[in-house]
Amino acid sequence: QVTDGGTPAPEASATPDAGAAVVPPELVQDSPAPYPEALQGSGHDGEVKLELLVGPDGAVQEVAVVSATDAAFTDSATGAARGLHFRPATVDGQPTAVRLSFSYLFRAEKQKPRAFLAGLVRRKGNRRPLIGATVEVEGAAPVQTDADGRFRMEVPPGGQRVRVSAPGHVASSFLETLEDGQSLEVRYGLEPLVANPYETVVEGSRETRTEVSRVSLRDAEIREVPGTLGDPFRVVMLLPGVASVGSGLSYPIVRGSQPAATGYFLDGVRVPMLFHTGIGPAVVHPDFIDGVDFFAGAPPTRYGRLMGGVVEGRISHPREDRLHASAYADFINAGGFVEAPIKETGTSITVAGRMSYTGLLIQTVVPLLVPENSPEPISEFWDYQARLEQKLGSAKLRLLAFGSSDLVGTRADKEQSFSTQLAQRFHRADLRLSSPLAGGEGELGFTWGTDQVGIFGQSFDKPAGEFTLNQGSLRTYGKW
Repeated sequence: QVTDGGTPAPEASATPDAGAAVVPPELVQDSPAPYPEALQGSGHDGEVKLELLVGPDGAVQEVAVVSATDAAFTDSATGAARGLHFRPATVDGQPTAVRLSFSYLFRAEKQKPRAFLAGLVRRKGNRRPLIGATVEVEGAAPVQTDADGRFRMEVPPGGQRVRVSAPGHVASSFLETLEDGQSLEVRYGLEPLVANPYETVVEGSRETRTEVSRVSLRDAEIREVPGTLGDPFRVVMLLPGVASVGSGLSYPIVRGSQPAATGYFLDGVRVPMLFHTGIGPAVVHPDFIDGVDFFAGAPPTRYGRLMGGVVEGRISHPREDRLHASAYADFINAGGFVEAPIKETGTSITVAGRMSYTGLLIQTVVPLLVPENSPEPISEFWDYQARLEQKLGSAKLRLLAFGSSDLVGTRADKEQSFSTQLAQRFHRADLRLSSPLAGGEGELGFTWGTDQVGIFGQSFDKPAGEFTLNQGSLRTYGKW
């Protein structure tokens, strides 16, 4: 016969006397068992039943597991039990060891249900965002809208009354229903306290247009319009808002701006003029032009600082089926156009040019109209265009070269006569590589150019004066 602690009873009696004073142990120092990290978020509850041997000093000497719902709970409970401390049990005032049952209960932390409310607060009428508006929901901390009129807050799930207020506006309430874990996007409008009775807000869909003042001309529009003589660029002179410096002169005045405020381009390459001597044909062969874009007024920024307008000729695409050639002649000039594809190498070569023979006509007609010994008038011009295009897999390399020359004035043919001449000439070379890039097309280019304008005086065969202005240009660009 022994006590629960396994220690012989006082005076070696089999059992304590009925009159013996027995005081059970009392817990004086708790040792909580932490919820196992391995089970965090699982939501599992657990219980571990232990049998402890509490010594005469009140410390736990042995820990035995009676039952447990999970091994992870067992490790946490047995480890914590050794930190327990008791006031020892006594029998007739003497401390004694005892065995007792002890249980650890584990309760999983329940996640607090939550939902999120976000949105935009605007002023009714003009729909402007309201900055600093207060949004309140019972059971949640109030928030204020940011610089864009937006807010976001955590609210309890269920039906909620949302109160929105802002200085100078009528506070309003809105009913919203949110489920656990839901994020709801809303838009609220507040009525202003003071509204302009004469203010009207009209809403409508905006028409999508790439260029507001762009006119694109193609095919018959640039070749068969009466009065253009088949020259694509002359069509611009007939458009609304375009006037001329003088009758018959091809220097456009766009909406009253100076002629110098209008820019001329050929496939993105700027040129100083479009027509020979102001009244002659264009400086580019008509078969080289596929279309003409005209921007009346301030053009897009890619054309630079131009306020009058832009006239741009688009180069035609090379034909790949067979050889093409054309030629013409009139009373002023003659020209030709040749396009030759080389299918084996993916190469296309295009050459065009024109030259005037007005000098021959002048030598024949002028002597019949002007006094003898008068200076002989001259008017000469020529131009050329050449294109070499090479396919490089999916990419394409193109070299475009073109130029123009004009000479007008008089030529002295007697020793006593004096003549003056005005010459204008330019050349351009444009090399560009284009290739598919990220769902679009990328392009790199390099353009070289030179311009020359000169005034020459001559006394028969001797120079009498000269003023020449030469200008060079170099441009690199890339676009996607």
